[in-house]
Amino acid sequence: MIQMTIIQDTLVQLTPSILGLASFVVGIWLLDAFLRRTDEPGVDVESCLRGGIKILQFFGMAIGVVCFVTLFSLVTVPLLSPLYRDILTLVLLGLLGFVLLIAPIAKVPWAALIALFVAIIASFILVLLSPLIIPILPFNFTYILIAVFLITGILVFISLKWFESLIKAFAMILASRPITFILSIIGIIQAVLLFLQYPEGILSFLLI
Repeated sequence: MIQMTIIQDTLVQLTPSILGLASFVVGIWLLDAFLRRTDEPGVDVESCLRGGIKILQFFGMAIGVVCFVTLFSLVTVPLLSPLYRDILTLVLLGLLGFVLLIAPIAKVPWAALIALFVAIIASFILVLLSPLIIPILPFNFTYILIAVFLITGILVFISLKWFESLIKAFAMILASRPITFILSIIGIIQAVLLFLQYPEGILSFLLI
């Protein structure tokens, strides 16, 4: 418990850095596109920068998780987080974390994976019950096992396919370039203002 509190306290203190990093990674496609347009053979600096961009994109999901953990710490442990609890910072952490997580999550064929898992579990249960079932079956138990596996898998897949499509639709909208550009700009400005000791960031100016 004490160790968890220390981790939460550290994340709270690093809130501006986490917000700035997440905002940068969400909008990093813009820097990548710029480097591609100015790409010239033999320019090692640009090659290194693009390599760094790929590394940041690879760790994007982990940064998204850190955003949510930081948000959780700010909301649930107010004694540790007297600063950075303005509504804009909290909303930005949630949105940035969601954007960073939704893109890779949407690429996973969840309906097929869950259907396969449920079908395997159903088949395993049937195997456990086989000593009771086999004596009363008029035909081969293997056929029943295959039928249960296929029917269970297909039914679960069809039931969850709409949910998978919904996740992909959300991913397309939230990870679109206009949305990520706006989030990135607002997040970076907010992070900079928090670094400069404006406790509510952009809201410090809007609420004057």
